[in-house]
Amino acid sequence: MAPITTPIAAILAGKINIKIHCRVIHMWTVPDYNNPNEDGCMHMLLLDEKGRFRHLQKKHLIPKVKSLVEVGSASEIENVLVARNEPKYKCTEHKFKLSLIDKTEFTKIAGTKIPVNHFDFMPFGDILESDKEEKTIGP
Repeated sequence: MAPITTPIAAILAGKINIKIHCRVIHMWTVPDYNNPNEDGCMHMLLLDEKGRFRHLQKKHLIPKVKSLVEVGSASEIENVLVARNEPKYKCTEHKFKLSLIDKTEFTKIAGTKIPVNHFDFMPFGDILESDKEEKTIGP
């Protein structure tokens, strides 16, 4: 039985069998540590009707994701691993991040209420006073 769609705000660590409707608002790759000429991992910022979420893509699945997903598109994503979002520099304040697994499925969706853009700017004074490790940064 397919899972019911889960709002991004309700995602918890340890879950795998979830389904989310989201829009890819930004996507970028990071070079492989041992071979800077290759992509090591891919990151995405996902947006649902109410929030923003970070997604991490492992190296071996990058070609699959690039063939199925484009920035600005809306998708239904099923079967992802949810883990704590604890990198040194965060690009979203959500407590958790998604990692794709071999069983992850993408289906394009249309007619969605998910906005095309989402901005959450930090006041300039807060940027100057902040410790980067405690604040989120944009890609």
